[in-house]
Amino acid sequence: MGNNLRMAFLVLILLQVLHSVEEFTFKFYEVFPPMALLYRGAPRLAGPAFIISNSLLITVGLVCFFHWVAPGRPGARVVIWLWVGAEVLNAMAHSVWAIMVGGYNPGLVTSLGFVPVAAYMIYLLRRAPPEVVA
Repeated sequence: MGNNLRMAFLVLILLQVLHSVEEFTFKFYEVFPPMALLYRGAPRLAGPAFIISNSLLITVGLVCFFHWVAPGRPGARVVIWLWVGAEVLNAMAHSVWAIMVGGYNPGLVTSLGFVPVAAYMIYLLRRAPPEVVA
């Protein structure tokens, strides 16, 4: 697996860290309708639950990087595609939500950072022979 793809994956995970910080700072968990509904009866639990779930997400990303992507193990290509797909969907969801509300929503700014990184990773994945990336 090429170093460019490894580093791009790590950048994607680091962007997720920044994205989580932006969402927490601007209280995403209070305004995102599913979370607001879920924690309606216990709003003080929403912040800690958000921190725990995002910490787990970032931990999973780092495990994926160190276990599959960095050493170029079998399955790394699938792991990369899954992360790229998830972050592209994340950016799309934030963009659609911003259009629907007619303005900023927590996480919008950093979600847009996923787009160029994901596009670059897709370019690298499509260009590399499967046996080099797998």
